[in-house]
Amino acid sequence: MATTLKKQALSAVLWTGLGRCGRQGVMLLIQLVLARLLEREEFGLLVIPVAIASLSKILVDGGFGRALIQKKDITEADKCSVFYFNIFVGFLITAGIALSAPWIATFYGKPQLAPLIRWISLAVLIRSIGTNHSQLLTKAMNFKAQLKATMVAVLIGGATGITLAAIGFGVWALVAQTLVIATVWAIAIWIVSPWRPSWRFSWSSLKSLLPFGSRVFASSLLTSVFSNLYMLLFGKLFTVGATLGDYTQARRLQLAPTGIISNIVQRVSFPLFASIQDSHEKIRVVMRKSISMLCLINMPIILFLATSGEVLITVLIGEKWLPAVPYLRIIAIWGIIQPLQTIHVQKFMGLGHSGLYLKIDILRKGLTILNILITYHFNSILIMLAGQALCNLIGFLICMHETRKLIDYSFRDQFADMAKPALVTGIMAAGVWAIGLLSLNVFLLLGLQILVAGVIWFGLALLLRIPIFMEMLGMGRAVLAKRKRRKTNELDTE
Repeated sequence: MATTLKKQALSAVLWTGLGRCGRQGVMLLIQLVLARLLEREEFGLLVIPVAIASLSKILVDGGFGRALIQKKDITEADKCSVFYFNIFVGFLITAGIALSAPWIATFYGKPQLAPLIRWISLAVLIRSIGTNHSQLLTKAMNFKAQLKATMVAVLIGGATGITLAAIGFGVWALVAQTLVIATVWAIAIWIVSPWRPSWRFSWSSLKSLLPFGSRVFASSLLTSVFSNLYMLLFGKLFTVGATLGDYTQARRLQLAPTGIISNIVQRVSFPLFASIQDSHEKIRVVMRKSISMLCLINMPIILFLATSGEVLITVLIGEKWLPAVPYLRIIAIWGIIQPLQTIHVQKFMGLGHSGLYLKIDILRKGLTILNILITYHFNSILIMLAGQALCNLIGFLICMHETRKLIDYSFRDQFADMAKPALVTGIMAAGVWAIGLLSLNVFLLLGLQILVAGVIWFGLALLLRIPIFMEMLGMGRAVLAKRKRRKTNELDTE
């Protein structure tokens, strides 16, 4: 049983990682090209419609998809009921956004937002058609199928966006890219999924999923509201335009690694924790390894982004985006905390403690409201971002406290599992910063920073013999040895 679970987890991590790396990698390349083709103001203009659409996605599922994953035994009626619920809610939300578009545009003082909002809202309805199929594939831990659907959608959508931007469609190139990705993904997820809905709908099925799903929905809604609230607030306080575009690019660069890692953690750990929810000892072992691995991998990447900001942005998207550097450095703090917080949250939900997660989230959102009020008073972007970083840190410490009580994972052990990776990261970041002081060509400088970061990270992790690093190294050696034996056997056979 333990071996099967480990294989499932490793397979899930592999395919989810490939999926997210592939999607984020391709999307990042597409966005880098578009950032050079389009102006800062054009990127800033689309932020508001996208933020509204992102918030609406949470409303479509209503938490029922996550409830399907958590519930051990689900019926056909459960699956079909959630499927039709998603589409119905998706239609209502799309219609509501389209009708309110003129008022939203007036609120921001940008009449040109209205048609953009109407078109972007269609993505909500389109994606609702495939949401349930995706959740069922996640429950089965079949991330390979989802990888195929996602990559096809991103490649076709990205090609569409770049082509339209190159021939002068401006911000509409970004709109077309969003709609094409949503449409192709919905079609592809149906193709790769074996499940097909029947004409069944049961209110009792939805009611059985409601206790867990409603709390997850409330918490997810709060998270989405407050995540996008900064975008919406940003657009009102600091005008929709170049500044909002700068923030968007900084956030996108930070999310390139953090989004991949957090998504892998979220999609893999939730079904994994749900499957071992009866053993706190197993959960504690998984938590310790996960936290150590996240710190060892995520921390160095995020601090590299922060310390090499000017060089990295100049090389990737050009000097016109240099105003985004201060935002990137502060947002980097979010990037360190986010995956760690995600693993705690997935543990709470996997154990069925969605109510606890909701309580913690409400407290965090209260801190966010306080930060918004402070921002409004001082009218400072940097104060807003620094305040949000502090809110995230406090939320993470609360999660650590609840984890200590829930599975007997002490503060001392939690900090001990993070200590050595943090030390490696700090020394690596100092080396990258020192290299950045040299007067060299930016391309050469970036290459040198990457080389120094890699050497310091690998060397110190090996020198300190960090347990999770040594385990990963051992797994790598075992794979290479297995391949070598296979080749030797093939030669002997011949």
